[in-house]
Order: sequence, then C-alpha cells, then structure tokens
Amino acid sequence: MGIIRTSMFGIAAAATVLSWTPLAATEVRVASHMAVTGQPLTHAAIFQREVEERFPGRFDFKIYPSAQLGQEKALIGQVKAGSLEIAAAGSGPLALDAKLGVFDMPWLFADWEHAERALTGKLGDAVRELLEDEHNVIVLGIYGLDFRDVINKVRPIVTPDDIKGLKIRLTGSKFRIAGFRELGANPVPVPWSETFTALQTGAVDGAEATYAGFYEEKQYEVSTYLSNTHHVFGPTFLLASRSFFDQLSPEDQQALRQIGRDIAPEAFQASQDISNKFLAELSKHLEVNDVDLDAFSARAEPVYDDYIEEVGDEWIKLVEEAR
Repeated sequence: MGIIRTSMFGIAAAATVLSWTPLAATEVRVASHMAVTGQPLTHAAIFQREVEERFPGRFDFKIYPSAQLGQEKALIGQVKAGSLEIAAAGSGPLALDAKLGVFDMPWLFADWEHAERALTGKLGDAVRELLEDEHNVIVLGIYGLDFRDVINKVRPIVTPDDIKGLKIRLTGSKFRIAGFRELGANPVPVPWSETFTALQTGAVDGAEATYAGFYEEKQYEVSTYLSNTHHVFGPTFLLASRSFFDQLSPEDQQALRQIGRDIAPEAFQASQDISNKFLAELSKHLEVNDVDLDAFSARAEPVYDDYIEEVGDEWIKLVEEAR
C-alpha cells in the first residue's frame, strides 16, 4: 500500500506540473488617429520599449495606428469607458475642459525648450491632475507634438498685415480662432479631410497645421508658401483607462507612471526630429520663410484677456514661470 500511495502521489504531482502554465501577458492596446510614424505613436513606442525592458513578458502591446479603432475623440471616449487600454492622443483631450484651451493660446511657448520645461513641470502636473480628477483617465505622459504653422498660395506671411484678409482653414478652440481674427485673417472651419480640395479650389487661401499634417496630406501640392508662424504648440498625451490601471498592483502603477515621466526627454527629442524631417521635405516643394514673431504675438494679446476672464490666469502664470 505504501508503494501504491507513493506512486499515486507521484502521478498527481506530475499531473500538477503538466497542467501548470505561465500567466498570460496582459494585453495593452494602444491606438491613435495618426500614423505609426507620427509623434504620438512614436512616444508610445518609446514607452512600450521601456515597459518591456522593465517587465519582460508581462504586457502584450498591440498598436493600432491611423484611426483603425476610431478617430481621436472616439478613442478618448473608449479610454474613459474602459474599452481601450491606452490612447496616444494629440489635441483631442483639449476639448475635455475649457481650461485646456490654454494650449490654443497664440504664442504661448517661446520654443521647444520652454514647452518641455512647462509640460514636464508644474503646468504638466496641473494638467495631469485636472484630467485624472475630472475626466476619468490616467495620464501616463504629456509630451510635445509640434508647433503649428501656416501654408498658403497667395503670398509669404512675414508680418501680421500679410495674413490680413486671407481665408485660412482653421479648427480648434475659440481661443485659436480668436487669435487669427485678431490678425485680420478669415478663419474657415473646413474638415481636415477636405482641406486639400479646399486649397485646390480656392475655397480657402491657406491652412494651419503641423509640418507632418501638411506633408502627410500632400497639401504642398496645392500651396506655394510655408510661413513659420509657430503660433500654437500642441502637446501629446498617453492616456490610460482607469479600469486597466486599477487591475495593476500599486507597485506596477507607480512603475508605469515613472516610466512615463522618465521618457520625456527622449520623447521631446523624437518629436523635434520628426518635425525637422517633415520641414526638410516640405522645403523641397514650398517657399519657406520666418516671421516677425514679436509683432504677431503683440497683435494677438487680447485673446489672453478673454481666456483669463473665463478660467483665470493660474496656468498662464505656470507657463511664464517656465519661460
């Protein structure tokens, strides 16, 4: 009987070993409305690399570029609802709260370095707190997309008078639109997908966007001039769903948050590299010029009064502290 019991125990132990399998990796879907070569998914790829080095085999990242899972507004909605783990977003979160209209303020940031100091400092902390407390998302990272500039087919824009009367395709918050109106331009709310045709037919004289936006939509084919107005600097966000995040241990949550912060210098540099690459390509097709930034920013100053009257000057002061 002793031999039989030992054999039975051995069989049971062997069965236990054979039936054990490692825990499956946690699936993490990361989606963006932009191409995989764009800044938001480039930042997501840096985040993925660092997470996989820290937690080998623990997470299974799946990337969905080019609006495969929906446009940016829909992706943010999915993250808030818990049906998508991470959205790599650009300007979409700015529609969530009036205070985030600060990122549409004209000539808010002096240069890339100023933007990085603000977004990785007190301003970034305030934005993160607002989004997490009021909008049911986890902010893993806030980085830089690019400055926005103007293309047109009428004339180079060097001073504010050069843009006066031009029909410029423009969307965004009321503050961005107000900035162009202060310059004397005529903002026209054309959908982005229809901008090429609008330029081609003369429905608009020009458009404002990032270098990547102009190039990827081939708008250089129906424009002549690219003016480096640098009127708005857009952030990017890595937004995680709270339901996904709550499944992780407190230690893992802290580690992912820290990784999101640690990659900021690399993410900002990657964005600048992408920006420079697209500018070089556009320069092959368009006449490129710099502008009198001081003259432009002075003309748009009344927009700040409107923003401060509506939501206060707390965030404006944080930007100035980082200047």
